[in-house]
Amino acid sequence: MTDNLHSQTVQDLAIDYFNQGYTPIPIHHNDKKPIGKGWQNTEYENEAEVEAAFREHRGNIGLLMQPDQVCIDLDALNI
Repeated sequence: MTDNLHSQTVQDLAIDYFNQGYTPIPIHHNDKKPIGKGWQNTEYENEAEVEAAFREHRGNIGLLMQPDQVCIDLDALNI
């Protein structure tokens, strides 16, 4: 990623991940827990759904890797 990463919002990053084929999951701020129940079944049909899920979100982003696993800490600059 480029230096543009640092100027993007969480919502922008979630949409970027979606467009790369990933399923972004909202994660509680300063935590590792996905927000809401049933996060394992999260699916987005389009960018508008991702935008709605991350609107006003101030937490972290996780990526759904398998039906019951999520990768987190994508906000860390040392990844």
